[in-house]
Amino acid sequence: MQTVGGQETEPLLVIIVGWVCRQIWRQITYKQNQRISAVLLLYTLNVFLFAGVYYYLFKETVDDTPQHHFAFSSDIVRNRNDNVRADLKEQLVDRQHLVHLFEDFETKLKGTSTVTPRELSGHPRDFIDFEEAPYSCEIDVGMLYSDIHTGKVVREMTVLAEKEELRRLYGKDMRFEGPFSGEPPSKQALDWVSKVGSSSQPALYVQALDQAIGELSNQTRSLEASLALIDPNLNPQPAKHWGYFDFVYFSTMTQATVGYGDIVPNSSATRSLVCLQVVMGLALAGFGFSFIIRPRGE
Repeated sequence: MQTVGGQETEPLLVIIVGWVCRQIWRQITYKQNQRISAVLLLYTLNVFLFAGVYYYLFKETVDDTPQHHFAFSSDIVRNRNDNVRADLKEQLVDRQHLVHLFEDFETKLKGTSTVTPRELSGHPRDFIDFEEAPYSCEIDVGMLYSDIHTGKVVREMTVLAEKEELRRLYGKDMRFEGPFSGEPPSKQALDWVSKVGSSSQPALYVQALDQAIGELSNQTRSLEASLALIDPNLNPQPAKHWGYFDFVYFSTMTQATVGYGDIVPNSSATRSLVCLQVVMGLALAGFGFSFIIRPRGE
């Protein structure tokens, strides 16, 4: 038998343990602490009760198909990855189609000697439009003026492209500068104005389409690079077997209003249960704190 300072350690340990147990018993049997203990017990039972309900919903199947009342972190990451890939693919396909559409129309313009722009009431500019379902495009002819700062002749243009008249895919205000225009205007300035000065000149629209095709091609290459960086077979973590105590953890985090997002309610039923559990947990916590701060004499 070991001794400390000449005294046997076992009787001393028994005395200490007995004193601790006596103090615990006195606190439990005190009326106010009994109430706190009861609230703590209800709070804990609430956690395990809701954990059982969550686990039942998780295991629930209809025609051998899981109902997916919950989403897990790996599923969320995988779904976001798939959504980003799908969005990038859609943007890429749209821009590739626009490039082909612009190139075809540019080829058609180069084979004509004159263009007849459209004029509509309420439309401030002359414009031409062309379409290929589901895309519609428009080229607006802006102002022709001499820039007072540079002395150069400037023509403004706008190229627009929409998909099904609902979503704008491309829109660009362009500013083309010609040669210096003096007094009297130079031959180069006059030649440039004769080339792009009239809204019936095909070269005016070809110049705008060239710039638009260049920008869309750059966007296409950027989207292709972004798409190549996203792994289509992303699997953040191997499949995990979710058991009852995983939902005890989820229930505890929910009732404590913490929530780390690794398990997420994914249906109306589970979201309603989560709301109910949070309200009940806060009510029980409120009762517990009211007993703690209440004077001992009451």
